[in-house]
Amino acid sequence: MSKKEVVPTAEAIGIFNDYTNRVIEEFLSYYSSKASKKTYRSAINIMLLDILAKEAADITFSDYNNVVSKDEGDRNTQSTYRESFIKFLYGFGLLKNEEGFSSRMLKDDIVAEFNRLKNRGKVKVKRISPNEPLTLPEFMAIEEVLNKDFTKLEMQKIEFCWHMLYQEGCSVEELKEIKSIHLQDGKVITDAGNTFEVPSKFHPMFEDLNSRETRYNGFFTANKLIKDLGEIANLDRKLTPFIIKKTRNENILKCSNCSESYENKTQNWASVNGRIVCFECADDIKKN
Repeated sequence: MSKKEVVPTAEAIGIFNDYTNRVIEEFLSYYSSKASKKTYRSAINIMLLDILAKEAADITFSDYNNVVSKDEGDRNTQSTYRESFIKFLYGFGLLKNEEGFSSRMLKDDIVAEFNRLKNRGKVKVKRISPNEPLTLPEFMAIEEVLNKDFTKLEMQKIEFCWHMLYQEGCSVEELKEIKSIHLQDGKVITDAGNTFEVPSKFHPMFEDLNSRETRYNGFFTANKLIKDLGEIANLDRKLTPFIIKKTRNENILKCSNCSESYENKTQNWASVNGRIVCFECADDIKKN
């Protein structure tokens, strides 16, 4: 079987034994959206049929290390999907041989993580529109992904796209026009004439893109990169630049004293005589 061939679910069900089919269905029950179920199912089929060629219960710690990179920053979406399924198998005691897994993960933490997934849909008060701003749980899930140190280029590009769209307020049209050669003296100037400071953590990524022998060295695929971010964070809807823009509009506030804009995090704001101002203004006002 070619590694690029995706086995239809109906065919895979006929290949797997009853136990594998049962644990796969139980795993998928923790995800509410059809898109998530389909994506995870495809990743599991490829892993079990094409890469490992074994049933779910027969997965070993050695198999886990073969299909999931030890370096979290070097993982792609497929690797993340595989790890979630294997963690589920280990956490709920569904493997024949558990030797080695305890060195990388704790069963109690895994069970708690999947219980949170199952309960997430039960506490929803209303159905989230596809284009509504991110809810706080969704935002926290994305932050959990972005708080890691990435070494894989694709993940670095995902983080940069989020930074430009959310932190800088860059439009997706401008972002898609940015190429690695546009970084000059720590800044990029978009085709629209806007100048953006680029944090030093992204400079090696630009250098890496510049060194590659390819005609494409930019962020034209920003929409797909953002979609991938949403999938890695296990959102139940497709993440888009438009959703990020609406989220930014709700979470970036302007100080009434200096008119500078800051994110609505507690460390950015203070109360002075019952009025909310940015932290820097608060210090100046209190001194005077």
